[in-house]
Amino acid sequence: MPSPLESLSGPGKPMTKEPEDARDFAGLKLTASPRVTPSMRSSREVLDLDHLYVICHAEGEPWALAEGITAVPAPCLASPQWQPLQAR
Repeated sequence: MPSPLESLSGPGKPMTKEPEDARDFAGLKLTASPRVTPSMRSSREVLDLDHLYVICHAEGEPWALAEGITAVPAPCLASPQWQPLQAR
């Protein structure tokens, strides 16, 4: 029996756009100056995160929002510092 995933994509199969779902964007905010929210603090605690990085629509270098929470301008993600480690 073929996998259900095989019917989703592949050579010669057209790509189709999924309908948008409001849940896809829940919790997303477009801002150049993020502020720490209670949900950020709660997420850090509940998920036991050492650090939380907030991607923002800004320029420049990352900056601290609070202890353990850093705002990272989206363009910074293209720099080698933010790329996954390469296999050696």
